[in-house]
Amino acid sequence: MRKLIIVTAPRNSGKSTRMWELFYHYKEIREYKIGGFITKLFRKGEDKSGFLLTDLVVGDEFPVALENPPIGEEGWFPMGRRYWFAGAAFNRTHDFFKESVKSSKGYTHLFVDEAGLLELDGGGFYASIKMLESDFKGTLVIAVRDVFLEEFLKKFKFKNLWDIEINKPSKHDEK
Repeated sequence: MRKLIIVTAPRNSGKSTRMWELFYHYKEIREYKIGGFITKLFRKGEDKSGFLLTDLVVGDEFPVALENPPIGEEGWFPMGRRYWFAGAAFNRTHDFFKESVKSSKGYTHLFVDEAGLLELDGGGFYASIKMLESDFKGTLVIAVRDVFLEEFLKKFKFKNLWDIEINKPSKHDEK
């Protein structure tokens, strides 16, 4: 049976940190082939300015959400009151996930950080998650903020076909 690991907690409670911990843990196991994307906080000085996505296969980092997108660069769209999202980042990740499912690359674990309002509205990683839900045969690790978890599980039909594990960061457990 396929496995879905949902890393869930409130905002700023260590979901991405937990995703990195799981990545490094699985990376140590020789039989596993890992791919996907995990976010890193992007700062300008002391201020949180946005998020970069890290490609777990090649190590590239690229912006996915910024408070102030590059002037004159197309493809950025607002979500909420704080961030602008890069459409090109979601296109790049979807191309990777599509190729990883249809090819013989043999990925055993794929990471998606994170699914939230954007995905619940049909944007962001939505198309990738829908495709992985039906076509990926390994372990899928997804970060979902706790307040969106129930709606996420309703929107995506993992329940009957996947073994689901809820994983909370230790930082969240301490609260």
